[in-house]
Amino acid sequence: AASAMAQVIKRTDGKKPHHLRDYVTILEQLEEYSTALDVVQQWKLLTPGDETIRLREADLLVRDERMDEAIREMRRAVVKFEEAESVIIKLAELYHRSGQSSETERIYWSMLDAAESDQEALKYVQRLAELSRQENDGAELIRIFEQRAQAEPRSVFPHLAKAEVYQTLYNEAARLEALKDATDVAPENLQLLHELSSVSLANGEYATAEQALQRALRVDDTDSTEHRLVRYYYEIGELEKALDLQQQSAGANGMPPRELEQTADVLMKSAAWPEATELLKNGL
Repeated sequence: AASAMAQVIKRTDGKKPHHLRDYVTILEQLEEYSTALDVVQQWKLLTPGDETIRLREADLLVRDERMDEAIREMRRAVVKFEEAESVIIKLAELYHRSGQSSETERIYWSMLDAAESDQEALKYVQRLAELSRQENDGAELIRIFEQRAQAEPRSVFPHLAKAEVYQTLYNEAARLEALKDATDVAPENLQLLHELSSVSLANGEYATAEQALQRALRVDDTDSTEHRLVRYYYEIGELEKALDLQQQSAGANGMPPRELEQTADVLMKSAAWPEATELLKNGL
């Protein structure tokens, strides 16, 4: 296959990006990394604006045991592609693999602080948390976000960040406390209240789970929280409360079929067959 593709490439009309890409793939499978890298140079000339080629080149350099070159090429790519996220993340990963974790951490903090939304920033919190877990340094990361929480008392992000770190460190009790702090700062954040309820329920904190849903009811102008509360009551075996609330919130259409199915599925997985039967009987 490699020789056949090499002949295709030699033809006047054969040197096309998809041909070069396929040839690189074949050479990589044959572990002919140096030859593959030569082909990558031709590929780059044909499509200079394709950042994925640079990522592929870095992987091949690493496989060819040329880590320093891989890092150098990625640093050039960061400049060329104006700090494209995929290229920066690859550079951070290469630094980490080469034992330069401080550089990896610096990149992640830079990306976190430049993020335009909390959700985007949390991606880098997760990466920092994973790095800290590997180096047994989670306490320092928590300390940083606690300082940020004190400096920005109206910001929910530091608490969300702590929750993310604790989840990565497998500390569910501390994660739950961080989510509670987050809902104190943002008491009407519906998504956050739902998350607090779900995490509380998973950790057996039933009172906290119910309280979060009751708080969510006051700010939710849809039926979503009521359906969650019905499902919660069924899950903990409060059949009468579940049925009462289901009847109150049913309205003309009742619980949406998808949510009805999900709730019944949860009950059946817990071997709560009577509750699942009752739910379906009343919901259909």
